[in-house]
Amino acid sequence: FEFFADELGVSRISLERKEPIHWKEMVNFLSAAASASAKHMSAEDIIRLRNNFMPLASHIIAYIPHDSSEELLALHRAGKLDLIAVGPDNRLSVEKTSSGATVSYLGKDGTPQQRHYDTFVDCVGQWQMPFESFPFKTLIEHGTVTKARLPFREAEKAEFVSDLLPVVQTGNGYELDLPGLSIDDDLRVVGVDGTANPRISIMSVPFIGGMNPDFSSLDFCEDAARMIMNSFERGPVIAAPQPITRPGCGPGLDLQ
Repeated sequence: FEFFADELGVSRISLERKEPIHWKEMVNFLSAAASASAKHMSAEDIIRLRNNFMPLASHIIAYIPHDSSEELLALHRAGKLDLIAVGPDNRLSVEKTSSGATVSYLGKDGTPQQRHYDTFVDCVGQWQMPFESFPFKTLIEHGTVTKARLPFREAEKAEFVSDLLPVVQTGNGYELDLPGLSIDDDLRVVGVDGTANPRISIMSVPFIGGMNPDFSSLDFCEDAARMIMNSFERGPVIAAPQPITRPGCGPGLDLQ
């Protein structure tokens, strides 16, 4: 909360002077660029992106109105709002009761904890949806849409993380299962033959988050709409669509 108050002061000065905080803007742009490139990464790189960079970026570029910030700080000073530190492998479990909700989680030291609240509001945002939840089942059955996956460059790394992440073995090696659908750079769905469908685009955030992990703000909505419209303006595909290079088969992007 001390850091939160400091950041609020910096933000006020930035607005008063009408001067952006350039290094934060650069982190924002880097996050968007990395997300747009994620579908071409190897599984090793997407794991590093999700575990190391995206949490940092979300903390830096997240924002709320100043009035709301002041309300949160006032609640904290009044002893009505606090933070609970949890472990890196935490999975929140909420059980509804007749008098509210019981929240179970792992503490920072890894020990199980439970707390009861009269009121519990889940504010974590939009969850990514699994491929199996895609509502248009005929598209799945016909192979028009496929599960989002990225191949590993090294089999040893795939075997190392297989106990923690959904790793599948294929005829070409190992691949990492991701949430949602496989898409191309124009947000068109990719079928079982590895080609993008020129007639079906998807911008439903829960189903593209696996291959496009950063989808924050109205900027993404504008960019997604522009990409889809540009693909339409190029007109129908006369010949068979060209196969998309399998993501991650190249040298990959080194994000260390």
